[in-house]
Amino acid sequence: MRHVRKSFNILLIAIIAGFPAISYAKKNRVNDQMNAKNLAAAPALIKAENLDYDTDKKIATATGNVEITQGNRTLLSDYLTYDKENSIATASGHVVLLEPTGTVVFADNMVLNNELKKGIIKNFAARLTDKSLVAARSGEKVTESKVVLKNLAYSPCSVCKEDPDRAPLWQIRAKEATIDNDKQRVSYKNAFLDVEGIPFIYTPYFSHPTPDADRKSGFLTPKYSSDNIFGAMVTTPYYYSIAPDKDATIIPIFTTNEGVILSGEYRQLLQNGRYNFKGSITNPQKVDTNGNNISGNEVRGHIEGVGEFKADHNWTWGFNGKVASDDTYLKRYHFGEENVLTSSLYANRIENNDHILVETVAFQGLQATDNQKTIPLALPYEESHTERRVGEYGTKAFVDTNILALTREQGVDGKRVSLKGGVLQPYVTKSGSVFQAGASIRGDGYLVDNVTDPTNSNNSLSGTQGRAIPEASLKWSLPLIKHSVERQYTLEPITKFIVSPHGGNPSKIPNEDSQDIEFSDTNLFDNNHFTGYDLIEGGPRVNYGLRGGASDYQRGDVNLLFGQSYRAKADSNFSQQSGLADNFSDYVGKIGYNKNGIFDVAYKFRFDKDSFDVRNNTVSSTVNDGRVHFTADYVLINETPSKTTSTSNLDDNREVIIAGTKLDINDQWQFNANGNRDLDRGRWVSTKSGFVYKGDCVNFSLEWVREYTRDRDIVPSSTISFQFSLKNLGPKQPSSKM
Repeated sequence: MRHVRKSFNILLIAIIAGFPAISYAKKNRVNDQMNAKNLAAAPALIKAENLDYDTDKKIATATGNVEITQGNRTLLSDYLTYDKENSIATASGHVVLLEPTGTVVFADNMVLNNELKKGIIKNFAARLTDKSLVAARSGEKVTESKVVLKNLAYSPCSVCKEDPDRAPLWQIRAKEATIDNDKQRVSYKNAFLDVEGIPFIYTPYFSHPTPDADRKSGFLTPKYSSDNIFGAMVTTPYYYSIAPDKDATIIPIFTTNEGVILSGEYRQLLQNGRYNFKGSITNPQKVDTNGNNISGNEVRGHIEGVGEFKADHNWTWGFNGKVASDDTYLKRYHFGEENVLTSSLYANRIENNDHILVETVAFQGLQATDNQKTIPLALPYEESHTERRVGEYGTKAFVDTNILALTREQGVDGKRVSLKGGVLQPYVTKSGSVFQAGASIRGDGYLVDNVTDPTNSNNSLSGTQGRAIPEASLKWSLPLIKHSVERQYTLEPITKFIVSPHGGNPSKIPNEDSQDIEFSDTNLFDNNHFTGYDLIEGGPRVNYGLRGGASDYQRGDVNLLFGQSYRAKADSNFSQQSGLADNFSDYVGKIGYNKNGIFDVAYKFRFDKDSFDVRNNTVSSTVNDGRVHFTADYVLINETPSKTTSTSNLDDNREVIIAGTKLDINDQWQFNANGNRDLDRGRWVSTKSGFVYKGDCVNFSLEWVREYTRDRDIVPSSTISFQFSLKNLGPKQPSSKM
């Protein structure tokens, strides 16, 4: 017998088949399995202070800071023997196994055989990839990917640094548990859930995914709530992982007053796009228009979906829609706050500066004054824009098209074709003045039926109508900039002259898309202040204003804009409330201030041209210093809607404030609150507040919501909800995007 002994740092490349692999990582991929087999067959690198090798018995003994590396795994211990003849490895004394996934396994003793794929582990402990801890008196490595533990405890909660012996906030204790990495599950037998060391719940069997598991089917975190409409409610979503490219969530809501409300979602990825559908259904007792219960039941529900697909490098197509069984369903059952539902099917092409959109659009009105028979269907709608650079002086030529066909069960039917072409020529002088000259001509053709005659409401107009609108414009601005060591100032006067013929709005052309007129800083310099195609702004006119700002690294940034529009001849198509009816328009502008993203406030306004009375005020502010996030929006509208907007139910004056805050009390606790108050009517629209706790192993939320709206069977309500979850005890929450 010959003994070999060396001390200090000894490196030996030993031909040892296999090495321990107690892994909590996934092993279900073919490549991973092949890599594991290759690593098992690879030689091991042994580093130790002392090494003995008995050539007769073929037993290697290593002592003193033993470190063995094979592939991506490393084993540390005080003492190690390896019986090559019987393929048995024994490690003892502060045994640590470092897994390639990040899992760290601790033990007092490991005895492994069968090419180190099976064996016994004494006083097993492991820190998993998400910092969870598992400890057991003993464990058996049944296969390369499965470990059975005896008398164990598992917890993702952090150990108290001040009192390491203190029980974690919660843990699972069991007589036996199996960690199966192929199935990505941890299963327990005869398990207790302990809270602060006190047994709280017993179950004969329980399982949950491993920390690094793929998406798994199972129940998600339930939600408990109660309000004066539905009574007590329990929401128990079930997540179904159908395949890597598709999943579904079934969400039953159990209520004491209306039975079960069933909702759900289906999502799927394709090679060329994605789509998902949501929906809900319930069968409550019937109600009348005042919200009072009547005999019988009725099916109520909704469906919504969105999808987008790539046809080629430039073309995409898709759909986006939402439909409800009745007007009040979405708001009553908290599936949406819309007043109008829009559904569309479209195709879209974008290439450089060219764009084309073709779609069909349908609407569902949900307000009490809406009549679905008078709401149009757009089939089809088309718009396109094409532009090209011409010559060497920056000249841009463009062509725009627009096609629209509207049909109704009752009311106006109309078809429109619009074609516009023009050129834009920029020029910058040596003194810094920036000019842009433009010229265009637009032609519109209409085929209409059943248009109300404005001169005789008992008469209707039908047939064809055309018009041509030539237009020329010249825009001038002079950007001025002044620099200093810490600041930069900008000032830019802007003037835009537009010339086109007066008129151009025959009574036979119905006003379908130019009803919502809002004169503001955003459209001050537009050639046409009407929002759509049906009405055009004509005659000589000029838009003028001044914008500027100051930027200071320490004090923040200020920007401003102020301007007005002048028209040579008043246009009766603008209502008095629009601020554009007279020769001189109202004054519009904005003032903004931003301080390094911590404080941001913007004030937008429209003042009466004569009295400087406020016609429209909007203030938006945001404060965000890391722990405190606060937003507030104030809106004052002192006007009636346009006369053409006869279906609107807005009052003459509206004054509203919407505010919300999010306060991070500490690293775990967060407080949220927001409210919507109608100052003009002196009442709240809605309020909401709540607490959120996000710990290392427990999540908790409590929320209170008060709704003050009354609309048919929608009545004021108060809702309190509660949600509680323990880390890892359930399937992984699906992400919002697949």
